[in-house]
Amino acid sequence: MSWPLKKILSSVQMIEDVGGWVTVCRNGKFSIKKMYQCLLGDHVKVIWRRIVCNNKASPKSLFITWLALWNRLPTKDRLVAWKITTVEDCPLCTTKKESAAHLFFECDYSAAVWNTILHSLKFTRKASSFDQELAWILKATKRTGDRYKLLVMYFAECLYSIWL
Repeated sequence: MSWPLKKILSSVQMIEDVGGWVTVCRNGKFSIKKMYQCLLGDHVKVIWRRIVCNNKASPKSLFITWLALWNRLPTKDRLVAWKITTVEDCPLCTTKKESAAHLFFECDYSAAVWNTILHSLKFTRKASSFDQELAWILKATKRTGDRYKLLVMYFAECLYSIWL
């Protein structure tokens, strides 16, 4: 058999695997969109997708934000658990142990940075814990104004700056 014919026959097997022609046809014609949805399968959307997707922040800051949202940044509490280091102090305030929760907005230094950003955007709230700020930012992502788009972008850039 020729290569194109082999590909066509393997595609027929793939269509049968997703449920047959009935599931991938619309109005009697093959629908690539329905086929793609069948191959993609069901998955749960993450709640923070609006923070990372369609954000005009720099790619570096979006990557650090993504790691922070997954709680995968190599903070000192995690490095101590991995036995890479023995020093746990926060490098910004040197009063408490560094963890992701402390580093982002529980630390006096990072809270001051975030409060300055909020003040520059004319928001009248103070920095809270990372989880509370994240919940507030998630609500803000549903708004369409320029101030809220800037807020989401500044949030990612602030996390990156604090991480640096």
